[in-house]
Amino acid sequence: MKMTESKPIETLNPVKDAKIQYKQRFGVIAGYLPKDIQHIGKWLSTTAEAAQKEKKKQGAEYTMAYSILQMKAMLIKNRSLEIQVAAMIHEALAIHKAYEPHVQYTIASLDDLFVAMNYIIQRAPEFEPKVSHTAFPMSRPVCLYDGDIIRLVSI
Repeated sequence: MKMTESKPIETLNPVKDAKIQYKQRFGVIAGYLPKDIQHIGKWLSTTAEAAQKEKKKQGAEYTMAYSILQMKAMLIKNRSLEIQVAAMIHEALAIHKAYEPHVQYTIASLDDLFVAMNYIIQRAPEFEPKVSHTAFPMSRPVCLYDGDIIRLVSI
């Protein structure tokens, strides 16, 4: 696979450079995300819609994974970080509109993001380092905060 040279984050244009950055994502390379950015919105929207339906179906019994609850708590404690994640959601909407304007984008808020992530985590295969097909980075994520960066790390 041909890799393109990375640009410093300050020089990136989120919409213009999205196609280049997308192809370098681990999920695309590993094969569990669509190969073409023009299909990621549909995949994400379908997943987010299923997550919301599952949440509604479970009603009062709905629970979130510990790592998602940690991430929510971290954002509540750090307003600057919460603003950055909200900005990321709006940036993703702009990218989505540029590449898949005909597909409804269903991640409009932090709550939508958390519900979708929770749904994905609950369905991800258990991480087993010796079995390559389970190398899914959201198998057992742990939310880590390092300065100004949130990292979901698989354990």
